[in-house]
Amino acid sequence: MKEEKVYSKLVKVGERGQIVIPEKIRRAEGINSKSVLKILNYGTGTIILTKFRETKTPEENFFDILQKIKIPKDSWKQIQKERHKER
Repeated sequence: MKEEKVYSKLVKVGERGQIVIPEKIRRAEGINSKSVLKILNYGTGTIILTKFRETKTPEENFFDILQKIKIPKDSWKQIQKERHKER
């Protein structure tokens, strides 16, 4: 079971309504300049800020993985040659 660690820090709201998320929290949650955050306001003084995780279909995940793999351009020709030798 994963041990949960609670980290609390007071932050001040700037003139333009901005807050700074402490570095320790950003690192722990993998938040960077391209992250999307979701703000929930319950209207009771409780505001929850969560990291938005876009869910992808298994197919989209598969194609994302394929895009990250570096396959040499001539690898398909090499596979065909090896298959031909085995026959």
